[in-house]
Amino acid sequence: MNPSTPHSPAPLVIHWRCFRPPVAAQSWIPWTHLPEPTDDELQLAKRLGWPSSTITALRAAFTARLSRYQGWQLPVDPMLADALSKAATVYRRGVCSSAQPEREPIQGQYAITFDQDPRTLVTERLAQGQLIIIDEALIRLWKLDPHQDMLALSLDETSKSLASVSRICEFIREQSQPTQTVSIIGGGVLSDTASFAAFLCSRRFELVPTTLLAMIDACVGGKTGVNFPPFGKNQIGAFAFPNRVSIAADWLETLPERELIAGKSEALKHCFLSGDLSQAHQIAQKQRPSELRSELPKLIKVKADVISQDPTEEGLRASLNLGHTLAHALEAFSQSKSNNYINHGEAVGLGLALALRLSVTEAGLDPEKEETMYQALQQAGCILPYKQLCSYLHGYELDSPELWQQLAPLIMQDKKNQSHESRWILLKAPGEIATDPSSTNPYTVRVVMDRVYQGLKDIAHRLRTTR
Repeated sequence: MNPSTPHSPAPLVIHWRCFRPPVAAQSWIPWTHLPEPTDDELQLAKRLGWPSSTITALRAAFTARLSRYQGWQLPVDPMLADALSKAATVYRRGVCSSAQPEREPIQGQYAITFDQDPRTLVTERLAQGQLIIIDEALIRLWKLDPHQDMLALSLDETSKSLASVSRICEFIREQSQPTQTVSIIGGGVLSDTASFAAFLCSRRFELVPTTLLAMIDACVGGKTGVNFPPFGKNQIGAFAFPNRVSIAADWLETLPERELIAGKSEALKHCFLSGDLSQAHQIAQKQRPSELRSELPKLIKVKADVISQDPTEEGLRASLNLGHTLAHALEAFSQSKSNNYINHGEAVGLGLALALRLSVTEAGLDPEKEETMYQALQQAGCILPYKQLCSYLHGYELDSPELWQQLAPLIMQDKKNQSHESRWILLKAPGEIATDPSSTNPYTVRVVMDRVYQGLKDIAHRLRTTR
């Protein structure tokens, strides 16, 4: 379908204005030394074109659990200062350093268009001389012709890493001119990883999301980045915005059912944030990809409206993290053990269940509203059967003390945390975020870890009794 036809949804235009680094320093941490880099760290830094101790600096910062609001006072030693300066630009998507104590304002806009034909999207971009980074599975599923300006990758959460970023950076630098646009065609993992690589290479980029999760979440908002084991998901990255986003709902026709359900978790999150429980009920009932086509613009607009107000997560944008605190911890634990792991949407479904439970106990959410939202998650298939969940957790019961001992440190690595406090996005009511005016980010609420664990026990009990 041509995007100019009367039946196509109108484009959404995202206006953004933010700072780089994204948040101001409220205190300063002096750096005096770094450990010696390992051979692997040296090699990876070299492939990325970074100073030799940059990866070492990132590990040291995460080990110290430095927050986004702590600026880095660089040492006198120029080699260490260069490494720390580079690390500061990507640590938790950027923190202030004495090399860049002042925040630079940047702004722009981009359009999200709907209903283009998938194959046409690819051929047009190649004809325009763009470089394409594409999900390898799409080449086979859509019978696309290989091209010298096309890099096909098969990435998952375990390969959403700086090593994959370095591979993409090498391809971009070898194949493209500085003015050449990079088109990224794939799901959320590829979008996050390749967008970060394009940013590091100072290239303009466009996004063509091909999964439900990528369409309503990953392609909107300028968050790029990768995982950094053992410190958790999406910890290294930058805020970088595309030139354009092209949504073709037909991509969903070849999406595996498990990935479609994973996208529904993010869709329901948007409904809970907007307060539209009627839409949540409708989405929970829709089973086929074609039934979700009409919902896409409205779901995307929920996030787009938040991004326009707060592009770099200094305030309201943190609300989009609803359900993700536990989700990221579950993903990091599950992926560290084997290839049989929980995916992002499945983890978000469980994370939303816990966030709703804590919203009742910590923020005054009506238990009847909690039940309505939980039922939507369950009906949509976003809450895994308990036996299957335990298999992804490698045999651990969800509420076992042994699992909690491993999840708790991962929860404490969450980027929302402040001064070693666990902070959560909770709902006072559907569409109403619980707030704490005394917090650096008033849209986060402090929850002591014992209360978090009790909430997890409540969810585990519910899952066991309904399996």
